[in-house]
Amino acid sequence: MLVPDYIASLEQCRVVNDGNISDDWSPCFWYAKLNGDRVPLVGKEELLVVSGEEKARKSLLLSMFTASRYEDVDRSRTCGFELLMEQPILYFDTEQPKRRVKKNRMRYQSLIGKPLEDDGSFIQYSLRGKTPHVMKECITHVIREMMEAGTPPGIIVIDQIMDLSDSRDENDMPSSVALMDTINAWGDMTGALMALAIHTNRGGERTRGKLGSLLDKKTDCTFRLNMETDTWITTVTHSYSRESRMPSITFNQDYGTGFPRFLNEKSEAISYFN
Repeated sequence: MLVPDYIASLEQCRVVNDGNISDDWSPCFWYAKLNGDRVPLVGKEELLVVSGEEKARKSLLLSMFTASRYEDVDRSRTCGFELLMEQPILYFDTEQPKRRVKKNRMRYQSLIGKPLEDDGSFIQYSLRGKTPHVMKECITHVIREMMEAGTPPGIIVIDQIMDLSDSRDENDMPSSVALMDTINAWGDMTGALMALAIHTNRGGERTRGKLGSLLDKKTDCTFRLNMETDTWITTVTHSYSRESRMPSITFNQDYGTGFPRFLNEKSEAISYFN
Protein backbone atom coordinates (compact mmCIF):
# COMPACT_ATOMS: atom_id res chain seq x y z
CA MET A 1 0.00 0.00 0.00
CA LEU A 2 1.42 3.35 -1.05
CA VAL A 3 1.57 5.89 1.72
CA PRO A 4 1.13 9.58 0.73
CA ASP A 5 4.16 11.79 1.35
CA TYR A 6 2.30 13.90 3.86
CA ILE A 7 1.54 10.79 5.93
CA ALA A 8 5.09 9.47 5.63
CA SER A 9 6.43 12.82 6.83
CA LEU A 10 4.49 12.73 10.08
CA GLU A 11 6.85 12.73 13.05
CA GLN A 12 6.04 12.68 16.74
CA CYS A 13 7.31 15.57 18.85
CA ARG A 14 9.43 14.05 21.60
CA VAL A 15 11.51 15.46 24.41
CA VAL A 16 14.69 13.46 24.94
CA ASN A 17 16.40 12.97 28.27
CA ASP A 18 18.66 16.01 27.96
CA GLY A 19 15.63 18.29 27.80
CA ASN A 20 16.12 19.41 24.21
CA ILE A 21 13.16 19.52 21.84
CA SER A 22 14.63 16.88 19.53
CA ASP A 23 17.88 15.09 18.83
CA ASP A 24 18.62 17.11 15.69
CA TRP A 25 17.54 20.49 17.06
CA SER A 26 20.04 23.22 16.21
CA PRO A 27 19.87 26.62 17.92
CA CYS A 28 18.32 29.38 15.85
CA PHE A 29 16.98 31.96 18.21
CA TRP A 30 16.89 35.71 18.01
CA TYR A 31 17.47 37.30 21.39
CA ALA A 32 17.40 40.79 22.83
CA LYS A 33 19.51 41.96 25.74
CA LEU A 34 17.38 43.48 28.51
CA ASN A 35 19.10 44.59 31.70
CA GLY A 36 22.01 42.32 30.84
CA ASP A 37 19.82 39.24 30.37
CA ARG A 38 19.35 37.36 27.11
CA VAL A 39 15.62 37.35 26.28
CA PRO A 40 14.34 35.02 23.51
CA LEU A 41 12.15 36.58 20.82
CA VAL A 42 11.61 34.05 18.03
CA GLY A 43 13.07 30.73 16.92
CA LYS A 44 13.52 28.07 14.30
CA GLU A 45 10.46 26.88 12.31
CA GLU A 46 8.55 30.00 13.36
CA LEU A 47 7.14 33.05 11.56
CA LEU A 48 8.44 36.60 12.11
CA VAL A 49 6.47 39.48 10.58
CA VAL A 50 7.86 43.02 10.24
CA SER A 51 5.17 45.49 9.19
CA GLY A 52 5.02 49.22 8.57
CA GLU A 53 4.17 51.88 6.02
CA GLU A 54 6.23 52.30 2.87
CA LYS A 55 9.78 53.56 3.57
CA ALA A 56 9.37 53.07 7.33
CA ARG A 57 12.80 51.30 7.36
CA LYS A 58 11.59 47.71 7.59
CA SER A 59 14.60 46.60 5.54
CA LEU A 60 16.93 48.38 7.94
CA LEU A 61 15.42 46.54 10.90
CA LEU A 62 15.83 43.23 9.06
CA SER A 63 19.48 44.16 8.45
CA MET A 64 20.00 44.72 12.18
CA PHE A 65 18.30 41.40 12.84
CA THR A 66 20.39 39.34 10.43
CA ALA A 67 23.67 41.17 11.18
CA SER A 68 23.36 40.18 14.83
CA ARG A 69 24.37 36.59 13.92
CA TYR A 70 27.98 37.65 13.29
CA GLU A 71 30.37 37.42 16.23
CA ASP A 72 32.46 40.44 15.19
CA VAL A 73 29.56 42.88 14.93
CA ASP A 74 29.32 45.57 17.60
CA ARG A 75 26.15 44.74 19.52
CA SER A 76 25.41 48.42 19.94
CA ARG A 77 25.09 48.51 16.16
CA THR A 78 22.27 45.97 16.29
CA CYS A 79 20.43 47.38 19.31
CA GLY A 80 21.74 44.53 21.46
CA PHE A 81 20.07 41.88 19.30
CA GLU A 82 21.78 38.51 19.13
CA LEU A 83 21.00 35.78 16.61
CA LEU A 84 22.42 32.37 17.53
CA MET A 85 22.68 30.46 14.27
CA GLU A 86 25.30 28.77 12.10
CA GLN A 87 23.22 28.16 8.95
CA PRO A 88 23.14 30.60 6.00
CA ILE A 89 20.79 33.55 5.77
CA LEU A 90 18.73 33.54 2.56
CA TYR A 91 17.40 36.98 1.63
CA PHE A 92 15.01 37.87 -1.23
CA ASP A 93 14.22 41.50 -2.07
CA THR A 94 11.18 41.95 -4.30
CA GLU A 95 11.04 45.76 -4.38
CA GLN A 96 14.48 47.28 -4.89
CA PRO A 97 16.55 47.14 -8.10
CA LYS A 98 19.81 45.18 -8.17
CA ARG A 99 21.87 48.37 -7.95
CA ARG A 100 20.32 49.35 -4.63
CA VAL A 101 20.39 45.79 -3.28
CA LYS A 102 24.13 45.70 -4.01
CA LYS A 103 24.58 49.10 -2.34
CA ASN A 104 22.73 47.84 0.74
CA ARG A 105 24.94 44.74 0.71
CA MET A 106 28.05 46.93 0.79
CA ARG A 107 26.58 48.81 3.77
CA TYR A 108 25.83 45.48 5.41
CA GLN A 109 29.45 44.40 5.01
CA SER A 110 30.56 47.60 6.73
CA LEU A 111 28.11 46.89 9.52
CA ILE A 112 29.47 43.40 10.26
CA GLY A 113 33.10 44.30 9.51
CA LYS A 114 33.80 41.49 7.03
CA PRO A 115 33.27 40.56 3.34
CA LEU A 116 30.27 38.38 2.58
CA GLU A 117 31.36 36.76 -0.67
CA ASP A 118 33.73 34.16 0.80
CA ASP A 119 31.82 32.17 3.41
CA GLY A 120 28.31 31.82 1.93
CA SER A 121 26.72 32.98 5.18
CA PHE A 122 24.47 35.61 3.56
CA ILE A 123 22.89 34.73 0.20
CA GLN A 124 20.87 37.50 -1.42
CA TYR A 125 18.73 37.92 -4.54
CA SER A 126 16.80 40.77 -6.15
CA LEU A 127 13.52 39.55 -7.67
CA ARG A 128 12.18 42.90 -8.81
CA GLY A 129 10.59 42.85 -12.27
CA LYS A 130 9.54 39.21 -12.17
CA THR A 131 5.95 37.98 -12.02
CA PRO A 132 4.66 36.58 -8.72
CA HIS A 133 4.68 33.04 -10.15
CA VAL A 134 8.27 33.37 -11.37
CA MET A 135 9.37 34.86 -8.03
CA LYS A 136 7.98 31.86 -6.16
CA GLU A 137 9.55 29.43 -8.62
CA CYS A 138 12.92 31.16 -8.15
CA ILE A 139 12.67 30.99 -4.36
CA THR A 140 11.74 27.30 -4.47
CA HIS A 141 14.64 26.60 -6.85
CA VAL A 142 17.21 28.32 -4.61
CA ILE A 143 15.89 26.53 -1.53
CA ARG A 144 16.09 23.14 -3.25
CA GLU A 145 19.64 23.82 -4.42
CA MET A 146 20.70 24.71 -0.89
CA MET A 147 18.99 21.64 0.56
CA GLU A 148 20.63 19.35 -2.01
CA ALA A 149 24.03 20.93 -1.26
CA GLY A 150 23.58 20.17 2.43
CA THR A 151 23.50 23.85 3.40
CA PRO A 152 19.86 24.54 4.31
CA PRO A 153 19.05 28.15 5.22
CA GLY A 154 18.44 28.95 8.87
CA ILE A 155 16.43 32.05 8.02
CA ILE A 156 14.53 32.97 4.87
CA VAL A 157 13.82 36.70 4.56
CA ILE A 158 11.31 37.94 1.98
CA ASP A 159 11.08 41.72 1.67
CA GLN A 160 8.29 42.25 0.83
CA ILE A 161 5.88 39.31 0.76
CA MET A 162 2.83 40.93 -0.89
CA ASP A 163 4.66 41.01 -4.24
CA LEU A 164 4.36 37.21 -4.36
CA SER A 165 0.55 37.24 -4.44
CA ASP A 166 -0.66 35.89 -7.81
CA SER A 167 -3.60 38.27 -8.12
CA ARG A 168 -1.52 41.33 -7.10
CA ASP A 169 -4.64 42.24 -5.11
CA GLU A 170 -3.98 42.58 -1.40
CA ASN A 171 -7.66 41.90 -0.64
CA ASP A 172 -7.98 38.73 -2.73
CA MET A 173 -8.53 35.92 -0.23
CA PRO A 174 -7.87 32.87 -2.50
CA SER A 175 -4.48 34.29 -3.57
CA SER A 176 -3.64 35.16 0.03
CA VAL A 177 -4.50 31.66 1.27
CA ALA A 178 -2.48 30.08 -1.54
CA LEU A 179 0.53 32.27 -0.69
CA MET A 180 0.27 31.33 2.99
CA ASP A 181 0.34 27.67 1.94
CA THR A 182 3.49 28.35 -0.08
CA ILE A 183 5.15 30.15 2.85
CA ASN A 184 4.33 27.19 5.09
CA ALA A 185 5.73 24.78 2.48
CA TRP A 186 9.05 26.67 2.36
CA GLY A 187 9.22 26.55 6.15
CA ASP A 188 8.49 22.81 6.16
CA MET A 189 11.13 22.16 3.48
CA THR A 190 13.88 23.89 5.43
CA GLY A 191 12.89 24.12 9.08
CA ALA A 192 13.96 27.77 8.77
CA LEU A 193 12.66 30.85 10.51
CA MET A 194 10.52 32.73 7.96
CA ALA A 195 11.02 36.50 8.28
CA LEU A 196 8.55 38.49 6.18
CA ALA A 197 8.13 42.21 5.57
CA ILE A 198 4.71 43.58 4.68
CA HIS A 199 3.16 47.04 4.42
CA THR A 200 0.51 48.44 6.73
CA ASN A 201 -2.38 50.67 5.75
CA ARG A 202 -2.06 54.46 5.84
CA GLY A 203 -1.55 55.44 9.45
CA GLY A 204 0.15 52.15 10.25
CA GLU A 205 -2.71 50.81 12.34
CA ARG A 206 -3.34 47.51 10.55
CA THR A 207 -1.34 45.09 8.40
CA ARG A 208 -2.53 45.55 4.83
CA GLY A 209 -5.07 43.33 3.09
CA LYS A 210 -6.32 39.78 3.54
CA LEU A 211 -2.75 38.45 3.52
CA GLY A 212 -1.90 40.84 6.34
CA SER A 213 -4.82 39.53 8.37
CA LEU A 214 -3.73 35.93 7.79
CA LEU A 215 -0.16 36.73 8.80
CA ASP A 216 -1.36 38.48 11.96
CA LYS A 217 -3.22 35.32 12.93
CA LYS A 218 -0.31 32.94 12.22
CA THR A 219 2.70 34.98 13.32
CA ASP A 220 4.91 33.88 16.20
CA CYS A 221 6.56 37.29 16.58
CA THR A 222 5.60 40.71 15.18
CA PHE A 223 7.38 44.05 14.99
CA ARG A 224 5.51 47.12 13.75
CA LEU A 225 7.29 50.24 12.49
CA ASN A 226 5.87 53.75 12.45
CA MET A 227 7.85 56.69 11.02
CA GLU A 228 7.09 60.34 11.74
CA THR A 229 7.09 62.09 8.39
CA ASP A 230 8.29 65.44 9.78
CA THR A 231 11.26 64.09 11.77
CA TRP A 232 11.90 60.79 9.93
CA ILE A 233 12.14 59.08 13.32
CA THR A 234 11.04 55.43 13.34
CA THR A 235 9.52 53.72 16.36
CA VAL A 236 9.61 49.92 16.44
CA THR A 237 6.96 48.27 18.60
CA HIS A 238 7.24 44.63 19.57
CA SER A 239 3.53 43.96 19.34
CA TYR A 240 3.39 40.17 19.69
CA SER A 241 5.58 37.20 20.63
CA ARG A 242 5.08 33.64 21.84
CA GLU A 243 8.31 34.06 23.80
CA SER A 244 9.24 37.27 25.61
CA ARG A 245 8.45 40.92 25.03
CA MET A 246 10.86 43.79 24.59
CA PRO A 247 10.36 47.56 24.88
CA SER A 248 10.00 49.85 21.87
CA ILE A 249 13.04 51.00 19.89
CA THR A 250 13.35 54.51 18.44
CA PHE A 251 15.88 55.35 15.73
CA ASN A 252 16.55 57.43 12.64
CA GLN A 253 19.02 56.89 9.82
CA ASP A 254 22.44 58.40 9.37
CA TYR A 255 22.43 59.00 5.62
CA GLY A 256 26.18 59.44 5.57
CA THR A 257 26.76 55.80 6.49
CA GLY A 258 23.29 54.33 5.94
CA PHE A 259 23.34 52.96 9.49
CA PRO A 260 20.66 53.65 12.09
CA ARG A 261 21.30 55.66 15.21
CA PHE A 262 19.26 54.87 18.30
CA LEU A 263 17.45 57.62 20.17
CA ASN A 264 16.19 58.04 23.70
CA GLU A 265 12.79 59.41 24.69
CA LYS A 266 14.02 62.97 24.10
CA SER A 267 15.04 62.08 20.56
CA GLU A 268 18.72 62.59 21.35
CA ALA A 269 21.24 60.25 19.77
CA ILE A 270 22.53 57.65 22.24
CA SER A 271 24.42 55.36 19.87
CA TYR A 272 25.84 55.70 16.35
CA PHE A 273 26.60 52.89 13.92
CA ASN A 274 29.67 54.50 12.36
